[in-house]
Amino acid sequence: MVSSTMTPREFIERYYVQLQDDRAALTAYYTDASVLIAKGKENRGLAAIGKHLANLPKLGIEPEVISEQRTPFGAELIVITGRLRHEDQRAVPFTETFLVTLPETGGDTGDTVVHNQTFFFIAG
Repeated sequence: MVSSTMTPREFIERYYVQLQDDRAALTAYYTDASVLIAKGKENRGLAAIGKHLANLPKLGIEPEVISEQRTPFGAELIVITGRLRHEDQRAVPFTETFLVTLPETGGDTGDTVVHNQTFFFIAG
């Protein structure tokens, strides 16, 4: 159960743990109206996003900076920068942005909705 006081940082911590351990559980955060853009490729809707997440290789993700801002319509804009490692390769810097509605009253993971998400590697 997600507490009614889930913060953007708690969401990100939970999201990245599930990305490592239980990707199928991540689909609970998305709807058919959700959009995930990864490296310029758009994945629109629950089925496309679920397929994209399921096909990702095993990743080591190290979020370093998390910035959050409440939008005027109640959603949270969350921006993360960090490093991503694939198997034994060197860590590569990335940035990821989420537009998320978090539960304001009691509920489960289904009350958290990722409306939009973008992921890009940072060229160095």
